Amino acid sequence: MKAFIDFVASEDCVSFGKKLGFSRLLFNELSRDKISKTKINIISPKSPEESKRQLRNKMIDIILDPFDKRGLFIDSAFLNIAKQKQISIGISFSKFLRADENSRIRLLHNMRRLTALVSKLKGDLVLMSLAAEIYEMRSPEQLILFGEMLGLSRAQATWCITESPKGIIRRKSL
Repeated sequence: MKAFIDFVASEDCVSFGKKLGFSRLLFNELSRDKISKTKINIISPKSPEESKRQLRNKMIDIILDPFDKRGLFIDSAFLNIAKQKQISIGISFSKFLRADENSRIRLLHNMRRLTALVSKLKGDLVLMSLAAEIYEMRSPEQLILFGEMLGLSRAQATWCITESPKGIIRRKSL
């Protein structure tokens, strides 16, 4: 059986995630506000300039949702540098779930473009729920299906919620 790993934004989601079938849920191990040496550092850039600026930071582990409804914040050169620095690209299901119906289509389009770019350049992609509330939680199977909807094969989507997070955990020695 695979060891499915998810990243959540609320401690309430940890026990519920175990019931859904995740073997490990990361909440206390995450740092989203300030950079930490002992935690997994996730940044969510608001612009292409911020993405490039954060890429220089050696402590960043995951660049989360580097896009908005207008387009991607990254390109192939950016992704190659991220790959060299062992920075993963993250896609959160909660961003898709919380989007209003008008922007959800553009968001889905940009998520698909991002997964295609990361797959083409063999970058490290992490799919996560990043749920802040229990109703935002999804089972491992649903996250895999979300990955397939974004254009990943079943094997690639499974890799994104098993092996990709394990690599980050190993690098941080958690």
